[in-house]
Amino acid sequence: YTHTHIPYNQMDLTANYSPLTTFVELGKNSKNLAAAKNIERAVSHKNTFVFGELLSLQNVQDLQSTEHTKYLSLLQLFAYGTYKDYISNSGTLPELNEMQIRKLKKLSIISLAAEGTDVLKYDMLLKELDIPDVRTLEDLIIEAIYSNIIEATLDQKEKHVQVHSAIGRDVAPGQLGKMIKKLVNWTTTAETLIQNMDKEIEDTMEGWNKEQENKKKFDEKFNNAHKAALESKKRDGGGQDGSSNMGYYGASRRSTGSRGRMGTGRMK
Repeated sequence: YTHTHIPYNQMDLTANYSPLTTFVELGKNSKNLAAAKNIERAVSHKNTFVFGELLSLQNVQDLQSTEHTKYLSLLQLFAYGTYKDYISNSGTLPELNEMQIRKLKKLSIISLAAEGTDVLKYDMLLKELDIPDVRTLEDLIIEAIYSNIIEATLDQKEKHVQVHSAIGRDVAPGQLGKMIKKLVNWTTTAETLIQNMDKEIEDTMEGWNKEQENKKKFDEKFNNAHKAALESKKRDGGGQDGSSNMGYYGASRRSTGSRGRMGTGRMK
């Protein structure tokens, strides 16, 4: 096959967020090592993909500049970081297991799709995610789709994946302004598109009205001409045609009769 489209499961996406509630409640009363362990369990859970509420807890923020600061960095990585960030900052983070790495790579796909294009080339993804082959990459994407974090279409012929929609990730400090700018640009583009559509609709309606007016004028002219033709035919056929036909037939009969009488005279 060349195209594989796998839609969202119909369940509400908020179902993916609900497991975080447990970790948030635990985090409110967990400090130091307990807080660090709670973070590790939270990022490892298969159905947690946003972490802002946990990250905002004071007990979590208090891990900064402690012996457990790596776990604060770990939570920040899964909240808004990428696999590439993990490779670049591995010295300041706990070592990830295979399951955690796969999860981070799936979250990285969302971030890459949010950077401005919904079509992600396989070559780029293989490099960004450090994946050895296309089959492994496609398996990861399909896994992300069935995790209900993206809706996407795989195109094996063109060697890309088109991301139609995805869950939103947490916003990193300093990125809020950039996000607002993107939203403003999107709003401006949407308004321009609406204005252009309104203009096209207006032009189409104007053209349609003119066409209807021209059709009405044509129909009036045609009906008038047809009516005039019928009246003219009625006048012409009322007397002249009848009298001329009678004259022709009468003349024919008189001519025939004359030839008959002349013939009889000669025989005598």
